[in-house]
Order: sequence, then C-alpha cells, then structure tokens
Amino acid sequence: MRLLTVLLFGVFLVATQVFLVLKAMQDNLFERNVDPVDAVVERLPSIFDELTPQERVWLSKHHTIRVGIDPDFYPMEMFDAEGHYTGIGPDYLRVLKKMTGLTFHVAQPVDWTDTTAMATSKRIDVYIAAAETRHRAQYMLFTPSYIVLPGIIVTRQGAKGEPETAPVIDNLKDLSGKRVAVVNRYSWHDFLEELHPEITPVVVKNTLEGLQKVAFGEVDAMIDYQFNITEKISNSGIRNLRVAGVIDAPYGHAFGIRKDWPELHNIINKALAKVTPEERRVIAQKWLQPYEKKAFSKQTICSPPKCCLPSSRSSCTGTFRSSGRSRAGRRSSTRN
Repeated sequence: MRLLTVLLFGVFLVATQVFLVLKAMQDNLFERNVDPVDAVVERLPSIFDELTPQERVWLSKHHTIRVGIDPDFYPMEMFDAEGHYTGIGPDYLRVLKKMTGLTFHVAQPVDWTDTTAMATSKRIDVYIAAAETRHRAQYMLFTPSYIVLPGIIVTRQGAKGEPETAPVIDNLKDLSGKRVAVVNRYSWHDFLEELHPEITPVVVKNTLEGLQKVAFGEVDAMIDYQFNITEKISNSGIRNLRVAGVIDAPYGHAFGIRKDWPELHNIINKALAKVTPEERRVIAQKWLQPYEKKAFSKQTICSPPKCCLPSSRSSCTGTFRSSGRSRAGRRSSTRN
C-alpha cells in the first residue's frame, strides 16, 4: 500500500511538472503573438472634435476610402502567406480608422504600375506609403512623412577568383552613363528622371526582377529601399550581390491623397499629428526587427542602416552616409 502511494505521488509530481511546462510554453507563445500596435491604437483619441464644420460635412458624405497599394513592398505594405494585407502602412490605417471613423477599402492591383494608373484616373483615393516626387505631386497631396527608409545601390559581386572587368561602383556619381534598374514609377524612378539624367534607368516590374537583372549582369546596378531589397534577397536566395553605397537623401514615406480632396488631406494630417514619436517607433520596430540582421554590407550580409522617424533624421544621415555624397541627392525632397 505504501509503495502504491509513493508511485501515485510520483506520477502526480511528474504530471504537475508537465502541466507547468506546457502552460509556460503556451503563455510564452501568447506573449509572442501579442501585437504591440494594438496598445497604440487603443489609446489614440478620436479627432472629430478638432475638425472644422466643412471637414465634418465632408466626412459625413465619404464613409469609405479606396486605398491604392504596392502588393509586395516590405516593410511598408504586402500580402502575407494567408493573403492578409500587412505592414507599417496597414498599421497606420488602423490608427486612422480609430481616430477618424473612416473605413478603408484596399484595392488589389497587379503591381505598383497598376496602382499608379488607378490613382491618376481617380479609381483609388489615397496612397498610404509613397514618396513625394514632382511627378506624383501633379495628382496627389502629401502629408509629412511618417518614416524614412534608406535607399541603397546594389551591384553584382563577382565570383571568388573572378577578375574584375567592370569599373568599380562605390557611389551615385559612379553610376553616370550606367544602366540602373528601378521599379516602374517607384520614387527612385522619379529620382533618376528628375535629378540624375546622366544615369540610364532600366524599368522593371518589381524589385525581384531588378535584382535578377543585376545578378545576371544585364544591368550595372539597382536602386531601391534597403529593407525591401533585404527581404527579397532573404526569400529568393540570390547571393552574388553587394551594396555599393547608400543614397544620401532617402525618401520619406507618407500618405498621398487625391488632389481634389483637400478636406481628407487635412483630416489625415490632424490625425497623424497626434501620433507621438514613441508610438511611431513601436509601429516601425514591429516590422523592421525581423530583418535588422539580414542586410548587406559591401562584402556580405550584415547589420543594416536603421530606419529613421522624421524627428531623428539627423542621426540617420550621419550614420549611413555613402562614400560619395551626391549634390543632386541633397537637393531631393525627404518627404515621400
């Protein structure tokens, strides 16, 4: 009888330990799945009392806003494996929905070129993650940028032992006369057309296509946003690439609103002004941390340039300046 009691007590202890371990694992899993942006959205107030009578009337007549997106632009906006629209931009839509009461309908384009066509024909009402360029300013009003991501120049890395035949590219000036891949109507496409006519843009459908052209030697380089390139490299397995430099004037990302809706522009500006720098940091870090140790250096994959909130721009440009400072780059706008 005593032996049976001891055995039962032993089984009880083992079962208790197993239960506690499983509970700890479950709690840990739950904590990892907590969305830090939920707390940000929860504490942000409605801005309805701060709207003018004209803005309130406009809001009462426009309940749903059509959103034009880039379906594959990490970390700003993309569709995940389950088809959910996610990223920094969509989290800002959650913020705006809470503060304004607006409903946002996301159009699903083929690519960014398709979205641009919808914007110019007023089939969508806003961009949520776009750089302000002279071309886009013709048909959109822009808010101040809410995040600044660094742009980089990517070139082909020769195989070990392969002789260097092409001139070394280390900065923007070295791209003069070169063929450089840019995604069609991305801000870097406008950047080359508006500020660097000495560089020949080679238009591609998306970032991955551009990186493939660099890897196969079909173009001399590609310019795009650093985190977007990092994500594409990580998922595609392309490895024979190097960072040749950082663009000295990164574009900021902002909301773009159709030009004939200044009321919506004012409403979104009032809402974004209520989001504190700390709250913006929480939203950004949710998406940037997974790739903070997967970016390029001039040799291998290494720690990347950090993103910058508009209030911390000086620390960004000071830390991640390329070796060749472009005068044209300094003239370009840092508002997206």
